[in-house]
Amino acid sequence: MRTKFNALICGEAGTGKSPFAATLEHCEQTSPCLFLDVDQGSMSIIEEPKPTIIEIGSWEQVTKIYALLKKQD
Repeated sequence: MRTKFNALICGEAGTGKSPFAATLEHCEQTSPCLFLDVDQGSMSIIEEPKPTIIEIGSWEQVTKIYALLKKQD
């Protein structure tokens, strides 16, 4: 059974938020992982497999993605 996991990770620049979040792709319970990148932090992700990454430029994009994901439920 697959469960859903949502997280918002906040912190100062350079603390490892993006590489940490990318490790979710490595775990069966949290994969596949969708990574919404709001500050180009995904550039620091070097491990494979990488999560699906969407670069965000506006709050409108976030709401559209959320609506699409909610529709899939």
